[in-house]
Amino acid sequence: MNILEIYKIDQTVFTSQELLQFFPGDAPQQLNNALHYAVKTGKLKRLRRGVYAKNNYAVNELANSIYIPSYISLETVLRTHGIIFQTDTSIQSVSYLSRDIVIEELRFVYRKIKYSILTNPKGLIVNGRETVASPERALLDSLMVFKNYHFDNLAPIDWSLVDDLIPIYQSKILIRKITKLRKDIN
Repeated sequence: MNILEIYKIDQTVFTSQELLQFFPGDAPQQLNNALHYAVKTGKLKRLRRGVYAKNNYAVNELANSIYIPSYISLETVLRTHGIIFQTDTSIQSVSYLSRDIVIEELRFVYRKIKYSILTNPKGLIVNGRETVASPERALLDSLMVFKNYHFDNLAPIDWSLVDDLIPIYQSKILIRKITKLRKDIN
């Protein structure tokens, strides 16, 4: 077994379970020894227990690998699309639990959302191993997760997509918040 075979694939972040699948004929202890040696020699990074990465790993891929299922959303997506102007370097995601984690000076924030919402693929953009919410889904996630939230610029929002996404949240409160938001911008 040569652990460095993983450099032949595009994936940059790996869990222990994924590595066991890549090397099915090897015993778990043999894999652990190979991982330990690769980390010690600087060929791989151990980011946290059970999560390893190539030296030039993708941060968004890491955000999706820490807790599964999860997707990048909230302020990270809203900031990227110019809907909010606050500067924050953390990567914000929604998942089945709420956590705040720091890995290599990067802050990963996870907010809990209902599992039925989390696992619904509508409004999610999947690019390889990175799953990111559309701006419309991030807007709705933010309204669900945060009690009162201020948006600086709603021009990039496609309101017909918001209307398509609202049913997955099954929330009358969210419908009222969206109605008020639309009323305020008109």
